[in-house]
Amino acid sequence: MNHSRTPRLATAAFVAFGLTACGGGSPSAPNGGPSPSPAPTATPTPTPAPTPDPRAGLPPGPVVRVTIAIRTVDEGNFSYRTPEQDPDTGRWIVFIGEFVVIDSNPRNGGGEVCTYVDDPVYDVQDPGGAISRLGSSNPFLLRFDVAGRGDVDVSVTVDGVQSPTLLLEARGNNQR
Repeated sequence: MNHSRTPRLATAAFVAFGLTACGGGSPSAPNGGPSPSPAPTATPTPTPAPTPDPRAGLPPGPVVRVTIAIRTVDEGNFSYRTPEQDPDTGRWIVFIGEFVVIDSNPRNGGGEVCTYVDDPVYDVQDPGGAISRLGSSNPFLLRFDVAGRGDVDVSVTVDGVQSPTLLLEARGNNQR
């Protein structure tokens, strides 16, 4: 008996079976080709969560007064300072290179921050181009970088009620 042929026949039979089982030919595929893949299903696009209403939980209006103030002054690298007012002119002093945030609040007859109908509209008078206005996701915050010297006047109107004007003086870096 020749034992050298038996392992070869067994190996050939195993390889032939393996090719058929691995897609090398299938009676269910046309022309003996690979079986078709199932069609991909689309992943649903997630629905973004609604933005909460900033008026929720506030006392009722109507707006009878609007206040405006400097909220923060960043000297750089999140180093904040307390805003200072020039005693002679009444203008708030900001310096070139600072990042400033001004905040406004609509108030009702009781002096409480209250609900409002329309978002605030800022009026910025900056004839010398002293500030570079930045965007904000909060309509009550006016954000800007101080880019040059000059006087800047800011007011805001909410529901037809205008705030007093906030007066700023942008000074050079070395005038602190």
